[in-house]
Amino acid sequence: TLNSFYETSFLRLVKDGNGDWVYTYKPMLLTDTNFLSELRNLPEKDYFDHLSLLSNSTLPKLELQSHSNYFAFSERIFSEKPWWAQLFIVSNWGAVYDTNFSNPYIPTVESINHSPETGEQVRFLLNNAILWGAKGLLYDRLASYSNYLSPDEPENVKISEFRDNPKLYAIGVTTGSPDSVNSSLTGIEYLNQEGLGGDFMNTVHEPNNINYYMDFDSISSYMNVPQNRIFLGRKSQRREMYKIHSIVNNTSS
Repeated sequence: TLNSFYETSFLRLVKDGNGDWVYTYKPMLLTDTNFLSELRNLPEKDYFDHLSLLSNSTLPKLELQSHSNYFAFSERIFSEKPWWAQLFIVSNWGAVYDTNFSNPYIPTVESINHSPETGEQVRFLLNNAILWGAKGLLYDRLASYSNYLSPDEPENVKISEFRDNPKLYAIGVTTGSPDSVNSSLTGIEYLNQEGLGGDFMNTVHEPNNINYYMDFDSISSYMNVPQNRIFLGRKSQRREMYKIHSIVNNTSS
């Protein structure tokens, strides 16, 4: 994803012909020095409003989290009351319907909010919470939910499911099924299993069937990566969580 423009981009507010503020459709790259200077010179509130409203990139979201969840509550953070941090290590996916398709009720899917966190970003999330003084860590989401229907289901069943039961599909740090996991393994060997979900989307079979509804041609072109390198990050996320929890456990004991 290092070649993907959306990780270093902002939407931008401009005034239309009526003098109303609207979003531009062309993202502004964070390598645009004029835009960066503009952004840095904004009053603090406007700066964080921009981070909140104008970017779905992961790194601006991490900076926004540090400000909104920690700095803004510094009196509570540094009080004598213990607190736990809730961390969202999850990518959300939603159905996209196209009325030009022969059957618009059978959707493709797309990632929403922001891209899946990398191992390095997960390491930052955990270490940042610990450095701010968290006494415990809560996670959303260790598992995944809302499986897609098998492509073998009759079309009328799929139409009914997608039309009548719209869902948000969440992919957490594991997406395994019981028959794909070796339960005899322990520790890091257990977490390293591809059966729990690897770093990249399986183009042949994902346990939640999401691959059957992916437009791999479009998404690989948009992300500028091969079809078998569409990043979900699950294995790297698990490994980083394991390393930091091991350090905490060894230190506290």
